[in-house]
Amino acid sequence: MEVCQQTGLDWDEADKLVERVEADQGSRIIRSQLWILLAISTSMVFAGLWLTTISLIPIFQRMWSGNVHRDPVINYLLRLLLFSHWTYSWFVGLFGAIFGVALIMAGCLGAWKTLKRIS
Repeated sequence: MEVCQQTGLDWDEADKLVERVEADQGSRIIRSQLWILLAISTSMVFAGLWLTTISLIPIFQRMWSGNVHRDPVINYLLRLLLFSHWTYSWFVGLFGAIFGVALIMAGCLGAWKTLKRIS
């Protein structure tokens, strides 16, 4: 809409102008935003790994009906760091794991698309 007002073009012509500028300057625009896009993608991958881990550890602990470590101090620290002292149900744990894997996939896909567009 701003392009229409500033240039006096109608909507279709302004849309074609924007598409032409994106095609000509697209890789330059992506290069200027590369680091922030890769930082977001990397953060999503790490958040997905963390979420998947904290979701699956309590499930595996229940399946094996034992503690990860026999030492009570290490077990307490693991429970504190991984939030496994909260009440988990199978549904919540599996939902968290699925969402974590989705975050990992979205982060990898975002990084791939970003790197693909700069070449």
